[in-house]
Amino acid sequence: YLPAALIAAFIKRMARLSLTAPPAASVIIIPFIYNLLKRHPTCMTLIHSNKAVEEATDPFSMDNLNPYECRAIESSLWEVQTLSQHYYANVSTLAKIFGEQFLKPKYNLEDFLDHTYATVSAY
Repeated sequence: YLPAALIAAFIKRMARLSLTAPPAASVIIIPFIYNLLKRHPTCMTLIHSNKAVEEATDPFSMDNLNPYECRAIESSLWEVQTLSQHYYANVSTLAKIFGEQFLKPKYNLEDFLDHTYATVSAY
């Protein structure tokens, strides 16, 4: 058992990093976040919350190294909404799954390992 605050902090850090990560990394991070939310439904408040819609109003503190004090559980996953507008079609398509009901089975992350910087730049 892991506390929801710890999982939420990890999810928020991954989501925030995906904003500046190369598309090949975001293509893996997004399904990973989806799988974490499926496995830890107490963190679903992150996608149902409208408390923060951008970094300036987000209560989450990326600089706070203590996952219990970074206020991730009070935040939202506005980052995936931002990623749904990504220039790389695979990233934007994957991010749009968070706007739908969570009926899809968990992702097999091995399916996304063939995305590299070289394959992304080929598009």
